[in-house]
Amino acid sequence: MRPLKEPETIGRALTPEQKAALLEAAVLKPEWEMARFATVLALNTTMRGCEIKGLQWRDVDLLNEKFEIKKSKTRAGFRVLPMNPVAFEAFVQLRRRQSS
Repeated sequence: MRPLKEPETIGRALTPEQKAALLEAAVLKPEWEMARFATVLALNTTMRGCEIKGLQWRDVDLLNEKFEIKKSKTRAGFRVLPMNPVAFEAFVQLRRRQSS
């Protein structure tokens, strides 16, 4: 019996060094601020890029530190996620940015 061929579409996790380099690059220019927030959310949640783009404030519950994915690539992508402290702080900063 031959093993199944591994699909080329499977991604790989970033190393801690790659994550740090990505975040350092994102803070270099103020106009990259939204890219930095997206990076922080991607690294600290299970959200895909399309889910981050589709997120709306009505899906975010800062009081209970959770958010809901209502727009996803697949039906399995619809879910409620807790926020870790880093993701929570990113959402708080985004809310402040929106208010100013």
